[in-house]
Amino acid sequence: MPEYYLCVPSKTDRGPLRCADLWLAGLPRTTVPQHGFNPESEESTCSLCFATLEPGSMLRHLPCQHSFHQPCIDEWLCEHDASCPLCRRTFYHLRRPYIIERQLPSRPQIQPDMDADVREARQTFMKWWKEFFTLSWVHHERTFPERKHHLRHQAQHPD
Repeated sequence: MPEYYLCVPSKTDRGPLRCADLWLAGLPRTTVPQHGFNPESEESTCSLCFATLEPGSMLRHLPCQHSFHQPCIDEWLCEHDASCPLCRRTFYHLRRPYIIERQLPSRPQIQPDMDADVREARQTFMKWWKEFFTLSWVHHERTFPERKHHLRHQAQHPD
């Protein structure tokens, strides 16, 4: 049976985002326009893959106002680090709590001969326990010296 844990990531720990966190963050996306796009401008290439942005390419805009090809920046944020590759502004605050499922190890199977040993030990203990509490010296009709004498007699003359 699995166990479930709630993982609450730190807002300051370094590392990548989960893809679900990126999707839930709702970072804006746009398409490179067909008309009015200047391929000679500085913003005409993706700073991660260095490819020229083509009309119709999908861009993702980060809160720091930098834009990248969506697949390039999604891979960066989810596999490398939750920060802008240009200005290094961090986006660790976009991490959200999530549930971890962990399988419990299966219970070890008791070997048949071990099971018999456990049963025998239990029976021996139960026999001793019953004898201990059913001895006649436990009854209230005897005084302490009589009980003491009775125990000595039993120890000297076992059945």
